[in-house]
Amino acid sequence: MINYRPDEITSFHCYIYEWIDNLSFCIDPSIEIENCEQYERAARAKFLSCQWTGNGKIRLMWVPPFALKGVLDGGIDSFMEKFGKSWSQGLTLWHTKQDEDGLSFILSPVKLAIPDFGLEM
Repeated sequence: MINYRPDEITSFHCYIYEWIDNLSFCIDPSIEIENCEQYERAARAKFLSCQWTGNGKIRLMWVPPFALKGVLDGGIDSFMEKFGKSWSQGLTLWHTKQDEDGLSFILSPVKLAIPDFGLEM
C-alpha cells in the first residue's frame, strides 16, 4: 500500500478540496503501516506547509487500480515509471479534513488530473 520512505512525502503534490464529506472510506494509517509514526509526522509537516491549520485526523484514502487512469495526470505509464508493477495495488493518498471549515487536504506521490472545481491550490 505504501511503497516509499517517509522523507519522500515532502515532495508530494498537495491538493486542497471542498466537499469530501463521506469519510467512511478513509482509514487510520496505523492499520496499514507498521510503525507509522514517521509517516504521519512527515504527512503532518507537509500538510502544515500547505496551509493546513493542524486540526483534523490524518487518514489514508485508496484509489483502486481500475480508477487510476482517470485520476493520474501523466497516465498509467508515468505511474508505472515511478512505482513499477505496484499499479495493481492502486494508489494510496494521504487525507485530512480541517475541522473549522471542512477543507480537505490531499497528498499524492504523483500528480493528479482531478477537476479544478473545489480546488484551492
